[in-house]
Amino acid sequence: LVSNNFSAMKRKLLYLLFFVSFFQISIAQNLSLDSSFGVGGKVVNTSLPGLTSILQQTDGKIIGFIQTNYNPSGNQDIARFNSDGSLDTSFGINGIVETSLVDEITTIDKIKLQDDGKIVMVGGYLGLGTFGIVRLNPNGSLDTTFGNNGYVVLSINGSPSSVEIDSIGRILVGGNVNTPYSSEGYTQSDLCLLRLLPTGTLDTNFGVNGLFKLNIGTHTLLDNLGGLLNGGFSGEVVRAIAINNNGDVLIGGHTTANESINSFTNLFVVCANQNGVINSSFGDNGKVIVDFGAKERMSNMRLNNLNDLIISGSHDFIVNSIAQSKIALAKLNLNGTLDITFGIDGKVLANRNSSNISDGVFDFIIGENNKILCVGASTDDAFTNLESMLIRFTENGTIDTTFNGTGYSLTDFNNNSNDYGTSILMLNDGKILVGGFLVVNNPSLSTSYATLARYELTNLSASQFSKSQFSVSPNPFTTSINLTFSLTKNENLTIDLVDANGRVIQNLSEEKAFSSGNNSLNLDLPETLSKGIYFLKINDGFESNTIKIIK
Repeated sequence: LVSNNFSAMKRKLLYLLFFVSFFQISIAQNLSLDSSFGVGGKVVNTSLPGLTSILQQTDGKIIGFIQTNYNPSGNQDIARFNSDGSLDTSFGINGIVETSLVDEITTIDKIKLQDDGKIVMVGGYLGLGTFGIVRLNPNGSLDTTFGNNGYVVLSINGSPSSVEIDSIGRILVGGNVNTPYSSEGYTQSDLCLLRLLPTGTLDTNFGVNGLFKLNIGTHTLLDNLGGLLNGGFSGEVVRAIAINNNGDVLIGGHTTANESINSFTNLFVVCANQNGVINSSFGDNGKVIVDFGAKERMSNMRLNNLNDLIISGSHDFIVNSIAQSKIALAKLNLNGTLDITFGIDGKVLANRNSSNISDGVFDFIIGENNKILCVGASTDDAFTNLESMLIRFTENGTIDTTFNGTGYSLTDFNNNSNDYGTSILMLNDGKILVGGFLVVNNPSLSTSYATLARYELTNLSASQFSKSQFSVSPNPFTTSINLTFSLTKNENLTIDLVDANGRVIQNLSEEKAFSSGNNSLNLDLPETLSKGIYFLKINDGFESNTIKIIK
């Protein structure tokens, strides 16, 4: 009986392995550089030192966040690129708008686009130790309706590092504030979050006079004299802000809380409600600390369409005096608990393959089936230089080998440089754009240049669903749209409304049954949608078709 049961189990396992193998082959995707962009799909701009964030305007042009010097007093400026990767000289001066903001903490989250196309950016104003917020019109001119001639300057002794826009246009700014903890003038670094009304005035209904701040915990790190650093209070670096479907604000970054080794930090997420009061039902009294065991740095965090929070970053450690790094990912449920279905107990540590020892992730997008497409850097196969890397993970945190055959792709911009991918976009036409920079390897002079690369994903499946024809009318639409299509067999289809950044705005149909032949479906779209480009994603559980729609 045991033998028979074992044989049956073996048959089931073999069938399952065959099914999984076939499933992966049937939806495999090949990644290739788009030859119509730049030179062979790549752009190196020697007039700019680098890009740390890219955003797409409704007309398809690309806004890039640049820092003129990679140091604490580097100016924060904005560049705009045409669809072919060239600088748009109609924007600012020769494609660049210079601002009065400077940088201390470089994150990809320091610039956002409002629904009306206006550009919001945060940084120190004319120096460090202040919170500066600037708003520009879509053409790069200062928005004089905001603050004082386009600028809001707040005398907060700290550094802003992230910005987000909520559903009614209020501006959330995250960063750090130095708070005194002793009569001798010593300070601790607390995380802070402030909210501005659309006009630029502080929203006094949020937190205390518009400001929420928190010290996460304590540590046992020692200074050079053997005393506790910052009096034992933790120090936080804020990297990103997200707003979940409940309207709660999530602030994420890395912290020295719970650490006893000076170079070590952990990832953290704090949750505040819409009034700027800590949400004690989230995690441990409003806080979650994720410890991978050494030095972790958060790069970004995003919510998927299930309201789960995905966190990306790096895990740095030393083995036999050799510095190494892994990609660090974590996934939190809505209540702040780690999702045990993701990786190992909610956490993933990975290199692109078993032989590589240095990989890092700076940004990611969440695509079909909640797959996580990350951009960062990885050592090349010769272990001599870093190359820009794209790597995709499945919803449960494993490397997705249906992506480009291996799960990853490396892009080399210069044979004698270290190349970094820092920001990623899913463009309006479904192509993938990566912004970043390269650093030329020259012992006497280290020079950095801005880089862009555009990719195409080709579905290698030969299934009939991938060939199905879908059409919509009217297009442009107002509040509803009619979808017509023909199927070769009965299908259960899920239809999502997706924005230009790949985020699901609304599920329009969940596994709705359709018969083979001609079908028609009227879809009511949210009346609150602003004008712009959107997509309908139709999924049969294995593959997706995407249709571009315009309001």
